Amino acid sequence: MKWLDSRLTFNNLRKKKSSNVMGPGEKNSVWFPSFVFENTKQKLKPSVDEKALMAVERKGSGNAADDTFTENKLLYSGHENPLHYERLDNVKFICTFQLAWYPFDVQHCQIVIGQTETMSNYVEQVPGNFSYEGPADLTQYLVMRTNMRRTFRNGKEQVQVKVILGRRL
Repeated sequence: MKWLDSRLTFNNLRKKKSSNVMGPGEKNSVWFPSFVFENTKQKLKPSVDEKALMAVERKGSGNAADDTFTENKLLYSGHENPLHYERLDNVKFICTFQLAWYPFDVQHCQIVIGQTETMSNYVEQVPGNFSYEGPADLTQYLVMRTNMRRTFRNGKEQVQVKVILGRRL
């Protein structure tokens, strides 16, 4: 996930995002757009903890610091340089299989990412690039297609990641 925060200014960003990883104190001091995995049993809300990785991507150009700074550094605006959040986890999503057409069935499973009540007026969810990097050949099914799109449910904005599974015949 990535977002912009125009209130922030970053010092001396490197070209590679992996060189701009935030330490524990830094990542816990910046604003984090909370979200919820809607189709989990506990309505899981990811957080910024020791498993989370946050980094800044340098997209804008830096400006030399003025005379008020004692160090020689370049300052980068949070308006142009997005923060990235990554967190590896094992999450169980609710997916109801329709087996009426077995063994010719095709299953549509999804990950629904919604906004928390406090964020709905401040955050716009924009689907980005998505790629499934796991095995295409699963035990019972093949991963046929995946996609990501923005949806609205009960007046709430959501991002939906859909995985379409089919059987080997």
